[in-house]
Amino acid sequence: MKCMHTVAPAGFLPAIMAFLISAAVQFCVGQAPAIASEVSTDAMSTTSSAAQAKSSDTSPAGRRSHPGIIPAPPERTYPERPLIVGFVLDRALDLCDLLRVRFHVPHGYRSVGAKVRATVLAQLGAIFFEGKSVGLDRRGVGLWREWRLEGGVGPVYGSRVKNEMIAGNRYTNVEHPWSRMYRRGIVRNGVLWDDGRLQPLSVGVELHLFVFGVELETYPQEWLDAVIGWLGLDSANDDESRILRRWNEWQTIPELNIRNEWKETLKQPDAGKD
Repeated sequence: MKCMHTVAPAGFLPAIMAFLISAAVQFCVGQAPAIASEVSTDAMSTTSSAAQAKSSDTSPAGRRSHPGIIPAPPERTYPERPLIVGFVLDRALDLCDLLRVRFHVPHGYRSVGAKVRATVLAQLGAIFFEGKSVGLDRRGVGLWREWRLEGGVGPVYGSRVKNEMIAGNRYTNVEHPWSRMYRRGIVRNGVLWDDGRLQPLSVGVELHLFVFGVELETYPQEWLDAVIGWLGLDSANDDESRILRRWNEWQTIPELNIRNEWKETLKQPDAGKD
């Protein structure tokens, strides 16, 4: 009897283990396809990540990774011009930057007022306009719908402006690197101090007489930039060849998001509507 008591537990233990192993096998068989699918997906993800890392490590510019920063996908790059061609074009564009010449065609007779401006510190005027405007604002040439109400004296001058671009060159496009890397203020919207421009030293006149309007201005600080540009200096940070070169370099580091925090302020609502 003593012998049977010592042998019986030893016999039950293998039986219990066999039963548990059999049950586990039966349970796993039913889950096998899902597990295989998960393993396959994970393996593909791991392989893809490894391939991307390898590609990034071997890229010509050597893309870097910064912890805590979500990489932004690279955007398009722009062909670089020959050095002398880029230099001459930048000097020609600096001459365009000297002027603001626009003509206004109102809807109905919604165009009245006048303004005289000798920098933001010395100006006087009141203008209401709703219609279409065409012309040159520095190097930006375009046609746009506009609703504008502005007025004041000296630095106490405010405006409410709505712009909607109809057509224009690349300098009126807020998605172009020339606008994205530095805020240019050609397209402007909202309730603004002064008239929404980022050129407080502009000098000029504007006149609206019910059926047409005209605007003539110049920017003194751009005269300085146009002169020293021939010495290889760029006080206005607007030489396109340099901007595109830096943009192309930044596309090799997708972790660095191009500055565009002002894009929300450049949305183009329907002109004339609240």
